[in-house]
Amino acid sequence: MELYLKKLSKTDGMEVYELLQEIDGNDNGFRNEVSSFNFQEFKYWLERNENFSKGRELDHWMVPQTTFWLYRRDQPIGYGRIRHALNENLSKNSGHIGYALGKPYRGKGYGHTFLRLLLQECLEMSIHPIQIGVGIENIRSNQLVVANGGTLISVTKNKKIYRIFREDGAFH
Repeated sequence: MELYLKKLSKTDGMEVYELLQEIDGNDNGFRNEVSSFNFQEFKYWLERNENFSKGRELDHWMVPQTTFWLYRRDQPIGYGRIRHALNENLSKNSGHIGYALGKPYRGKGYGHTFLRLLLQECLEMSIHPIQIGVGIENIRSNQLVVANGGTLISVTKNKKIYRIFREDGAFH
């Protein structure tokens, strides 16, 4: 499997847009607002999100975040985000990492690699410990986080909140 991460760019095109149409607007707690956008709205969204990664154009409640695509060969198959820091609300109810795979790519082991690559990216961004919020009913993702060193620190109405204290980058 040749899988790799690629940062969002305002020049991303139709192949990324089509991936985002395969992911529900609320996919196991992962928000994908682009699922309801036309292509022109998507292009504007790319530009805004590129700015978000630089800490620009953030609403008062937001934190900088970088969006990544998981690619298999030359095809995007997943959508992930890394928040550079957590505010009080995110610290209680969510985490640094969120991700979703396009529906045709689920249940094939890609989630393991996607999470591992996002965790490694967090370490490269000096994010430590890494916090992840996972929908309570999302059994696969909960198992993946635990397998990668996640320690359950709290449970909200809808999510289990984990922290990963590993700094060696030895993720599964």
